[in-house]
Amino acid sequence: MTANDNLVSMASAIVRAAIANSSIDEMLRNRDKLRKTIRDDMDKVVKGWGVWLETVEITDVQISSNQLFKDLQSQFREEKNRDAEVYSMKVNEELDKDANEKEMIMKKIVDEINAQYAEYTQ
Repeated sequence: MTANDNLVSMASAIVRAAIANSSIDEMLRNRDKLRKTIRDDMDKVVKGWGVWLETVEITDVQISSNQLFKDLQSQFREEKNRDAEVYSMKVNEELDKDANEKEMIMKKIVDEINAQYAEYTQ
């Protein structure tokens, strides 16, 4: 195993430990704290190795549990469903308003035609 492989293995173990000791909310909302924890632990490991740890970045997050992923997205989905319902209600209201306006115009035209017919037949 090369020094690079050892470093990758150590980094993986430190990341897993940091994640295991954090709440989901902390991981999602306070990534700076999580990165600092990982960096501090990594600095302790590589001290004396002649390695300089420049930065620690979280580049990819994978949620393995489908149920956890659904639970995390439930608020977002509920908000989007509510927004869609509100939009649908507005569209239906506008359609009803347009239909009522057209109905009133048609009634006015029919009344005018009936009035002209009544005049003509007298």
